[in-house]
Amino acid sequence: MYEFHGWACVRYHAHDTDPVKQADAWGRVVSRLRELERQTGIHATAGFTDDEVIAWHGLQTRRGDAWPLQLLRLIGEEAEGSYGLLYARDFEDPDEPSRNRFRVWALRRGVVEEETDPFLSPFQPRCEDPLDPTRPDA
Repeated sequence: MYEFHGWACVRYHAHDTDPVKQADAWGRVVSRLRELERQTGIHATAGFTDDEVIAWHGLQTRRGDAWPLQLLRLIGEEAEGSYGLLYARDFEDPDEPSRNRFRVWALRRGVVEEETDPFLSPFQPRCEDPLDPTRPDA
């Protein structure tokens, strides 16, 4: 299984507020998002508030082509003032300790960098108990 949760606030610039440039950047991001949706079958919610925000989440049987990270990167490419986060956990990661942590990518000023997760990792025991076959409800 592959679990992911991502969001990004789309901004063409880190400070400038020109509405025409913002609308142009938003249009480019949504256009690329729709193309990614056609290629992968995913769906991301775009623009559900007065701000230009995109959110995507899911639980897939396999990691596949890692489109959740691809989406965060394309937002940064089209709108350099954007910011956001992607949390993901790969239950089938070849590195067994990695299965017990979320990987986190932060988008800032068009650049995506992997960060250490201080909130949910290690998943066991912070969020979930380890499997205990002797428990009566197991």
